[in-house]
Amino acid sequence: MSESPLQGTPSPEAPFGVDRMIQAIIEPDDVRVLVADASATAFESEYRHLAGRLSAQVTASLCAGAVLLSADLKHDERLAFQARLTGPLGGFLYEVDQDLNFRGSTHKKVLPDHDTRGTPISEALGKGSLQVLRSTSQGIVYQGITTMNAGNIAADLEQHLMDSQQTLSRVRLDHGYSHQLTHAMGILIQALPTASEAGFEKIANLVCDRADALRPWPRNPAALLADVTRGLSCHTVGDRTIQFRCRCTRDRVIAMLKSVGPPEDGSGWPEVSRVVCAFCADIFEVTPDELTRGD
Repeated sequence: MSESPLQGTPSPEAPFGVDRMIQAIIEPDDVRVLVADASATAFESEYRHLAGRLSAQVTASLCAGAVLLSADLKHDERLAFQARLTGPLGGFLYEVDQDLNFRGSTHKKVLPDHDTRGTPISEALGKGSLQVLRSTSQGIVYQGITTMNAGNIAADLEQHLMDSQQTLSRVRLDHGYSHQLTHAMGILIQALPTASEAGFEKIANLVCDRADALRPWPRNPAALLADVTRGLSCHTVGDRTIQFRCRCTRDRVIAMLKSVGPPEDGSGWPEVSRVVCAFCADIFEVTPDELTRGD
């Protein structure tokens, strides 16, 4: 059996490999560049949800893009990316926290009539709006809605940044699929407050042109950064880990079931209450004893 292109030599703690995001500054133009390898994280989501081709490809793009947009989260902040769409995938829900922990999936995981016949992502998504919510444990602190642009997820995320931050930004995403995901990568280019619009456009156009010419991108964010900034005065200012991690726990599931209460017909709790987490697909089977304990 051939080795998965994502796994390489994984450790038991990271069975699909370790993902990274590198942040760099280009001087004297005052432009920052973030390069993310989210391949293993997207692959774990594909694996957990038993996703078909289209679901996996959308997850790859949203995973790479969402972690880039979450680079500046602080404390217990989270970004949620959700959409209800007219295409057969139905929509999606993804979330990233301040530690770049990613979770989520599309509404439909497998599309037998589309996955095997080359249906493009744009057709699988259809029309709709991208809703981005920034929240903390205390509640929602920001909510923005962007009309989705015919399946161009990079353009949708770029437009969201312009709408929400009024910051000059460019987003580039790249993923591969061959019976399973092979890579999920992203680049974010942003103007710092001291950057000029002309200076940003010059750098952004150069970096984007180089990135587009390099597709498919290597699963090596440092090498990709070096390639797209070749000849520029660029220095790295951060290197962070990305991973798939869900916040669901058995205690939270029990608390949720208790808040809903037993069936209204008076039959009491079923022998087993089976709950599947929509974010990570973990299954929790809860007995009546656990739901009545402490009452």
